Amino acid sequence: MVTYEEVKLYLEHTQQIIKTFDIYWASRDEVVKGIRDLGLTESIAKDLILSLVVYDYVEGPTEDHLHREFNIWIFGKASPIIASDEIYIKLSDRREGKKPVCLSFHKAKR
Repeated sequence: MVTYEEVKLYLEHTQQIIKTFDIYWASRDEVVKGIRDLGLTESIAKDLILSLVVYDYVEGPTEDHLHREFNIWIFGKASPIIASDEIYIKLSDRREGKKPVCLSFHKAKR
């Protein structure tokens, strides 16, 4: 079981890197479509990732099945457009260059 401190450290580290180097949207067309379907821009999506806190944590770290040496972290965040919509955010501790990787960003499926 992951601890509060582990999630906090992951978020602080990842968010600092995003502030410095930006973020990489994996499967770009699919992720950007998810962002746009929510009525958001990439800039707002990035800001939402930067605003994640420990209480937004859902799951992880779990093994990335495509890149087994890395882990995946999942978070949920309320949509700034429609409060009843929750956003599913999947991040990897993998880097593309120096940028953290966002694997998925879309309306949560219930």
